[in-house]
Amino acid sequence: MLRSRDAFFTGGAVLLVVLAAAPARAGSPSHFDTPFDHIPNFAATPTLRSVQNGSWSSASTWLPARLPVASDVVLIEHTVTYESLTGVATVVGIDAGGLLRFSTSQATRLATRVLLVMPGGALEVGTPAAPVAPGVTSEIVIRNLPLDLVADPDQFGTGLLCVDGRVTLHGTPRSPTFARLGTAPGSGATSFALQEAVAGWRIGDRLLLPDSAQPLTESSGVPRSYDEEVVTIQSISADGRTVGFSPPLAVEHPGATDENGDGAPDYLPHVANLDRNVVVRSELRTGTRGHVFLTYRSQIDIRYAAFVDLGRTTFEDLNQVGNHIGRYPLHLHHLMGPFPPVDPQYQYRIVGNVVRDDGAAPPPQKWAIAVHDTHHGLVADNVAYNVGGAAFVTEDGSESFNHFDHNFAAHVLGNGGRTEVDETGRGVAREGVGFWFRGPNNMVTRNVAANMIEGENDIEAAYGFKYNMTFLGNLRVPNFRGADTSVAGQYTLREGNGLALREFANNETYGQIQGFTLWWLCTEDFTPVPGCPRSTVRDLVIWHTARYAYYGYPGYNYVFDGLKVYGDPEVAAGNNFEFKSVFWFGDYGTTDLLVTRSSFYNTIGLNPPYFRDGSIAVEDSFFKTRAGIIHRKSGAPGSCNGCDLPDPDTVVTNNRFAALPGRPLRTISLDDETTDAANEDRLFVCRHNGQADDHFEVFFPSQGNAPCTNTRADVEGYVCITPEVDVVCGGRFTDGFESGNVGSWSAATP
Repeated sequence: MLRSRDAFFTGGAVLLVVLAAAPARAGSPSHFDTPFDHIPNFAATPTLRSVQNGSWSSASTWLPARLPVASDVVLIEHTVTYESLTGVATVVGIDAGGLLRFSTSQATRLATRVLLVMPGGALEVGTPAAPVAPGVTSEIVIRNLPLDLVADPDQFGTGLLCVDGRVTLHGTPRSPTFARLGTAPGSGATSFALQEAVAGWRIGDRLLLPDSAQPLTESSGVPRSYDEEVVTIQSISADGRTVGFSPPLAVEHPGATDENGDGAPDYLPHVANLDRNVVVRSELRTGTRGHVFLTYRSQIDIRYAAFVDLGRTTFEDLNQVGNHIGRYPLHLHHLMGPFPPVDPQYQYRIVGNVVRDDGAAPPPQKWAIAVHDTHHGLVADNVAYNVGGAAFVTEDGSESFNHFDHNFAAHVLGNGGRTEVDETGRGVAREGVGFWFRGPNNMVTRNVAANMIEGENDIEAAYGFKYNMTFLGNLRVPNFRGADTSVAGQYTLREGNGLALREFANNETYGQIQGFTLWWLCTEDFTPVPGCPRSTVRDLVIWHTARYAYYGYPGYNYVFDGLKVYGDPEVAAGNNFEFKSVFWFGDYGTTDLLVTRSSFYNTIGLNPPYFRDGSIAVEDSFFKTRAGIIHRKSGAPGSCNGCDLPDPDTVVTNNRFAALPGRPLRTISLDDETTDAANEDRLFVCRHNGQADDHFEVFFPSQGNAPCTNTRADVEGYVCITPEVDVVCGGRFTDGFESGNVGSWSAATP
């Protein structure tokens, strides 16, 4: 039955009547007009159409009474059961009231240039209640035919499109889709022990094991590839916790350790299942590739499907002909979902899928799952492998209330600079990033990224997780589920740079150049946005990164709570540290920062921002690092693009420290690179190394303003007791290291 579509079509009321009758298709629209797009109706002039419910392979289903052939434009207006391995057409259009339902009990394959789910139509390849059966494969193959740039200048065709229809794909569940190993496998291993039992994994499935070693750094060359390995399951133990495979592993895949003496890694790499038994793929990887485009009021539920060798948009510069925007492997484009909502929780579900390219190297086609002006959805348990630019993307920053949960991204090739936002404000996102978010207004939990590949254009570009909120501007945030953000009253304009991170918790990244970065969080460049709520990065784990574990671009009012950063102890034992796993801000302004209940192992340490304002605090944390906490003078006025932030105090309280093997203990280090004669930045240390009465202030010897020349073996600089120490450290902090209560310092008189 057709639903009201709120001005979805031009002249919508007349069109609904025509579609309801439609005996000869004379009134079929040439295009479908949404508030955002002008999409051709590729099935407007069918050569074959259904006349009754029936099977694809029965001539009585069709008018004329014959089976579809490769040149046909097929229109489905009834329930057609698909049970063929040889079905082919140029276009398959599913009209209002039509349903193309794939058999779930026998293998199927349909090849077509365009599979178009029209308003009120439905495509069903398994359902949550009745998924495609184990051992049965259902394929949709996008044919390798040239684009028709005359009839379709915006290149919507050659793909699977859903315009205000329903798409349900559901393969046999793989549970989980990726799992952490139970032990670190060595070279020659032919089995994995897993930390959890797997179900739905099958002999013959391919598994990805990422490279978990700490990569090279710029002095010895930035890696363009990693030693990740793809193996094939040969056996699965009865309890689902041991998987045998071939071929044997070529290299070791280590875990992260704090070297606490128990001999066990704290974190181990994951293994991801790359196969599903519902497949949407391009016929020829190097030919005219297909794409998946889901838009407007469509009802979308896609689970445990594989999207293979898809996407035409590359990470080169965009143009309207050779590199058209928006033709991604799996694209949720202005997808508002049904209204009133159908699903009690989400407007759409993308769960348990894999998006991969089967070439020997990552392709220039960019992105795996792209969410554009789409809200209130669930993107969970998906795997993205061997893709370009970025794996999981929110494109323009307005995307709100989506939940990205427990997804895995590996081996993403970069080819862009660090900013990667175009002149319209949309994300270009081609740096080589696992999870790339243009805006802060989504829930991001339990995701994992590994083996991001630096672009040729910038060695500081690739990260596991990146929020790029530069010049975000006003965003149309939906007022309710199913809101149409093109309609006044259904959205609220919000200052994007005045929004805090909605949720970022329990995420992990490893085995790559850099871990995590935030750009312009609650700031407009160096200027904080007043009233922006506090953001919390909670329980983030970063291990075996070559350069920056965290790189902080301009940000305001945020907390790292429960951060863990690990370097490789063998690397830490050497002399060539460079930027290894450093927590770093460089010359970007930071206001009101707290790092609390965090741990740093086998790294350089934590380098607080040296353009800073407000409260800068490091509390209740543990350091087993080369340099501990590194204090740096602020730069001279004008040295950060015209900024001259005030000289705030940095307070470090109740932190514990341990020495790296073979190295002396260093708890506080000084970076005296920047000179500013007027610098008044002060570093206060309270309850040093967990000692309740050990408080002091640290001075740069080069500044000449120290009231003493006392030194300590573990502290660089002069260590003095000043009157201000009593104000800062005199009971103004609660001891949260044991209790979990986190205090804060204020300059007010106690």
